[in-house]
Amino acid sequence: MTTELNDHVDGQLREAFAVDEAAANRVADEALLASRHRRPSRPPLRAALALASLALCAGLAVWLSRPTVGPPPARPAGVTELSGSFADGVLVVPIPGNGVVIATPGLRDDRPSDGCGIVFVEGDVR
Repeated sequence: MTTELNDHVDGQLREAFAVDEAAANRVADEALLASRHRRPSRPPLRAALALASLALCAGLAVWLSRPTVGPPPARPAGVTELSGSFADGVLVVPIPGNGVVIATPGLRDDRPSDGCGIVFVEGDVR
């Protein structure tokens, strides 16, 4: 291509799309005036995205903080579980080694007041 051909094409394009300065200024002024008086009819996109992000983070926090459901932890080795029963106001508790503990409701001088009790536990309690 030669420079003469480019100049010729350039001249034809400028003639075909000649700009009327008065019309261009009028359109620009109207657009500027319209943008100043226009108010958004709904919240901006940023506010909607911020609200959606907040809801997502809150949902994720709730989901991560939920308790895990599973089997109870295994009892440590060497821990003995005792169970007892009441028979006519007497507590009977079988203990390992073929022994039995019997507690009667009789009052002792050093007994705690009614409604209170003392329990001794040895080891890790959960």
